[in-house]
Amino acid sequence: MNNELPDIVKHALDKALKFLEEILIPPIKEIGLLAQDQVRFWRYKNQIRILNIAEAQLKAKKVHPRKVPVKTLAPLLDHGSLEEDTNMQERWAALLAKAADPNWSIDFVTIYAEILRQLSPSEVKILDLMFDAYESTPHEQRNETIINHGAIRELLDIAPEEYVLLIQNLLRINLVKVHTQGIPIGLSSPEDDMKDITRLSFFGVNFVKYCRKD
Repeated sequence: MNNELPDIVKHALDKALKFLEEILIPPIKEIGLLAQDQVRFWRYKNQIRILNIAEAQLKAKKVHPRKVPVKTLAPLLDHGSLEEDTNMQERWAALLAKAADPNWSIDFVTIYAEILRQLSPSEVKILDLMFDAYESTPHEQRNETIINHGAIRELLDIAPEEYVLLIQNLLRINLVKVHTQGIPIGLSSPEDDMKDITRLSFFGVNFVKYCRKD
């Protein structure tokens, strides 16, 4: 039995690497490294990009960076390095720039890093478009900003049912606010679930500001 173990392990490893080759971007063969080294190298490149973007943002504002606690810095680089989407990488870079900027709160950077980690690229785009609507509304009317979710959904080419689920997740994290006092309980249609969603919460507005280049 022991003599068969190496062959069994080799077979399992070969299968795992073959599957990894199919799902990993970029493919292993492009760099010619072992799987573990490939993932490390890919994450390292993402970290370098995030650091460079954050530094450029601070230089553009002529801000001298402050020291960032490891408790805040490590999750920013760790979670950001796992992002394949360049738009998402730029959000992590913006958070990193805020962490190093004395004009922003490190406490909120730490909080929002945990929130950003839970979001998909589509959810971040939805928040961006909702924030644009908020910003384009006269200041005295912003508390009543109405969001055209149908237009957002069509622009992002998201199916109605999927869009509702994404919005429900944003509600769960309190990034989106409902107009009514309560949320309907029980099964309902996508249209029913969407009719009361009107705007970002105050928490959501602040989150987007932290995750955007300013």
